[in-house]
Amino acid sequence: MKRKKAIFVILSIISIILLCNLTDYLRVKSNKKPIFAFPITTYKDGGSIEYFGLGYKVIKCNTLSGDKSAHFGFYNINIEKCKNESFEFDDDNELLPIANRKSTGTANYLFSFKTSYYDNDLEIRKLLDTLELNSYGHYTLEYQLSNGFHELIIHYYEVEGWGNILEQSDVLTQKSALILALLDNVDKITWKTGLDKSYSVTMNDLKEYGDIKEYGLSEQNFNFLLKKLGYEEEPITMNITALTPSSLTLTIQNHTDNSYSYGASFGVEKYENGKWILVEGMPDTFIMIAYTLNAKETVEKQYSWDIKLDSGEYRIIKNFDEIISNSDFRFEKKYYVSAQFTIE
Repeated sequence: MKRKKAIFVILSIISIILLCNLTDYLRVKSNKKPIFAFPITTYKDGGSIEYFGLGYKVIKCNTLSGDKSAHFGFYNINIEKCKNESFEFDDDNELLPIANRKSTGTANYLFSFKTSYYDNDLEIRKLLDTLELNSYGHYTLEYQLSNGFHELIIHYYEVEGWGNILEQSDVLTQKSALILALLDNVDKITWKTGLDKSYSVTMNDLKEYGDIKEYGLSEQNFNFLLKKLGYEEEPITMNITALTPSSLTLTIQNHTDNSYSYGASFGVEKYENGKWILVEGMPDTFIMIAYTLNAKETVEKQYSWDIKLDSGEYRIIKNFDEIISNSDFRFEKKYYVSAQFTIE
């Protein structure tokens, strides 16, 4: 009699265990959390959880890369079941929730440099250097008011790098249009090299593109100017898929049939007092290496820095050159893409 009771108890326990296993197995197959297994470990990958049950284990993924899957198995299954980023973090550099991760393009980035030229020499230089005018040599800036024109004079006292800009009419046209749209009080740009060589561009010289000053009234209007100059509208987007105060992962996607070249360098800016300010202490990543983002290609890149960002609104910026000739690797237009993020 006692033996029968013992067998009954054993069979009942086995039945309960099997019922618990079956219930949690079916829940996991439906991508639900188990109810008879206990959470043991929570991972810093966005919130993946490891559960232990009687004779089984469940991994419920919740990664910043978007993996929300669930996995049922024996005790040998592990967190590698989750599609996770390859970062390794310590307690002082844990993964953060990603908020405000909007990807913005060239119009948004360049329009943030909009200013007047009065007492803003530093801001104007930021814009001109962003447009890579320093690649043609070292220059000085002068401001004059003559014949009703507010004139910005860009004087190259040492021509180097990309050659004499006065001999590159397409560059003069494009750069002049962008500068005149973004500098409120400038009506005329004079480019100089040496003592007696110069070339001037006024808004009237650019009338085929429309009212240049009107393009500078809003980011949307400025985007129309870029289209007039032959730019694609946001051909590349970037999304942040993992974030810590000192590192992030970017998914970079090319939406066009064109190819683009880009390097290892990047910039991080913080939004303060209505302006984007470059964060000091970012790594100097000027490496003589170029990557190619092929047509319709999506790539994932990881970036890190030595400092720890404090709370605030930030954006990471990368630039991409459109390749117009694979034979001699020539570039046509430079695109600026940023991805915004928040550090709480």
